Amino acid sequence: MVSVVAGFSSLSPEELQRSADAAIRNLLATRADVLALATYLWVSDEYDIPLVNRAALIRWGRTWPQSVLLENSPGQRADEAITSAALIVATLYNDRHAPGYRADLVTAVRSLIASMLPSESILFNRPGYASILLYAAARLGIRDPNLVAAADATVTLLTAPHCSRLFGIGFASRTLRSIGSRQVTEQLTSVIQARLQEPELDYEDQLYLAEALFALTSDGQSAKRVLPALSRTVASSPMSPFLTAGFGQVEPASDGFTHPPISDLYRALLLALVFAVYRTEHDNREELIDARYKGRRLTGLLASIGTLSVLVIIWCAVIAMLTSYGTAGIHYWLFKDFSAMTSDAALRFIAFAFTIPLIVMESGIFSWTSWNTLVVGAVESDRRYLEILLRRTKVAVKLWLGFVVIAILTNLVATFIAPATANLLGVP
Repeated sequence: MVSVVAGFSSLSPEELQRSADAAIRNLLATRADVLALATYLWVSDEYDIPLVNRAALIRWGRTWPQSVLLENSPGQRADEAITSAALIVATLYNDRHAPGYRADLVTAVRSLIASMLPSESILFNRPGYASILLYAAARLGIRDPNLVAAADATVTLLTAPHCSRLFGIGFASRTLRSIGSRQVTEQLTSVIQARLQEPELDYEDQLYLAEALFALTSDGQSAKRVLPALSRTVASSPMSPFLTAGFGQVEPASDGFTHPPISDLYRALLLALVFAVYRTEHDNREELIDARYKGRRLTGLLASIGTLSVLVIIWCAVIAMLTSYGTAGIHYWLFKDFSAMTSDAALRFIAFAFTIPLIVMESGIFSWTSWNTLVVGAVESDRRYLEILLRRTKVAVKLWLGFVVIAILTNLVATFIAPATANLLGVP
């Protein structure tokens, strides 16, 4: 095996996502690792990662559990096949991208796990598989009294000092967080944090522990506390440089020819952790900006005064235009009385006429936004007020542009097609 020296790496989510998508494409073609495919699907759902191959994963996820659970064709590795099928069903059961997921598959998973719980403390005698099955049971609503005991036994084995294969610790942590007490969750968090400090910990196990630590955070403040540990894990990953070279390719290791082995399970959870770190850091920066401007309302008030002044000027111009040229413009454009006004005046009038809908929409948006944010005070900061105002303004501009395009197209149709149509119909 090639040794890879750990070092800091600025691994971006986009680079790792491309690498994961390429791996998924290859796995879907070969079906060489069904558990890795199921894990990629779960990561995409759990962390809301927009994988390019997500639709293909969902299509595969609709057929694979059926062959394993209903047609009883798990293949040579029944434990891996059943575990992957259970994870897929638990993932897609409430997935908005896979509505109407088959209820018979959900029933099959529930029955299978419920039948295994009383007889096996560690399902399949493999803690990683057991963690996934127990997670699927909790997510599908199984409330067997043996579930807590089985989850506790699995976590105890995974966090023991002699355990050197920690894949699944994240699933077990989520199970205990959902069905266990707060005290149990806090104890598990302390154990994971202690194990992360062990110098001899393998880089894969370090990643699995870090992802489990993030899984145990139930709010933004908890995520902030564990962010340094998560960031160190991502930055020190020795696989990072080998996941960023092109579309899913890996660069050779130190000898210039050999590629370091990269587990797809590791790649999937590294993708999850990278997205978690980046999003947490982004939320922290947003909170700092909000705290800086919160309560001042200076920017929002200045924007309100400025926008109000502009709107008053615009409405005065509109009223003056309508007062001066309203009747003449109507006669020119609607009644074809081209002597009512000059061509320049007619163009100015129609330009104002097209602008009035936008002015009306913007006036309503500005008034409503100012009332709800500055008067009622629901907005968190001046910056948020401006963001809301800009977002709503963009929508209004798009609607207005659509109105203008429709009006122009309608006029073109009336100009070029209407006379010919009238001639065909014999209308004078």
